[in-house]
Parts: sequence; C-alpha cells; structure tokens
Amino acid sequence: MAWSAGGSPATAYARLFPQRIRAMYLGGVYNQPGGKLLWDRMLREYGEKQFRGFVDWCARTSACALHGEDAAKVWRKLLKDADRSPIPVTSAQFGEGKLTGFHLQVAAGLAEADPGVFAKAVDKARHGDGSAFADSILGLLAAYTRPLTLAQRCSDGLGYTTWAEHRQA
Repeated sequence: MAWSAGGSPATAYARLFPQRIRAMYLGGVYNQPGGKLLWDRMLREYGEKQFRGFVDWCARTSACALHGEDAAKVWRKLLKDADRSPIPVTSAQFGEGKLTGFHLQVAAGLAEADPGVFAKAVDKARHGDGSAFADSILGLLAAYTRPLTLAQRCSDGLGYTTWAEHRQA
C-alpha cells in the first residue's frame, strides 16, 4: 500500500518486479512524465510559478507586508536563517516545535491561498515569530511522524539534527 510520493517507488518496484506482486494499492501517485524527478517537477514547475506570482504581487501591491522589498530575497534569507537557527513555535493544538527552512517551504502553499496572509507570516517569522506557520506545520509533523505513516513515506526534512536521530526514527 502506498500513496502520494510513496507511490513513485512502489510504481518503480511494480515495473521492475511484476512477478513478485500479488496485490498492490496505490493512491494518488504522481505522474512523472519525461522521467523528471518528483521534487524537481514540483519545485521548478509549480512551486516556482506560484512563488513568482507571489513576488510579483508583493512588488505591485502596497498591502503586502513585504512591499518595497525584494520579497524573494527576504524569503530565501528566512529559509537560510531558519535552517541555521530553527524558529521556536507553540500551537495550542499540537504543542511546541521548531520551524526549519524545510518546514517553511512546506508551508509556502499559503502564498497561493492568500498572498497577504503569507506575506504577513513571512514578515513575522523573519523577526522570530513563526506563530502563523505553527498550526499547519506542527499538524503535518504530527500526522507524518506516526509509525504507519513513516513506514510509507520519506522521513527526510523532519528536523533531525544528527544521522543517529534519523536512523533511530
């Protein structure tokens, strides 16, 4: 059984070893035309287009909390800084955690949903207040660190600080 990104290696396995499969459930498998890697396609095609739209919106909209600044530069610096020194956050529902650059990239979908909310969240986060990202990221971490989910998904980017922590998980 595999879903989402987990369906990609399962599909490859099915192609390589069809004789070893009696039954397989694949849900929401990403289409990878032209042999492109999933992450490359997501980041370069969809993510970059979405992000460019946000940056352009900030440049022309005075209501953007980052208006008058290079929003792309502000975002990249925030990611870099959060990777070096994760931003501590607390969620009433999910408890305490820390946001790395990886976590913030995952939360970047907010830019498409409401660029104004995203710009305010980025502005607050660069000043040490990641509260606008807390519920969404800590909620995802709570869901994706359950044992059954870990067995089916990649654990990269979950905030491990050492190889030993990653291996133990």
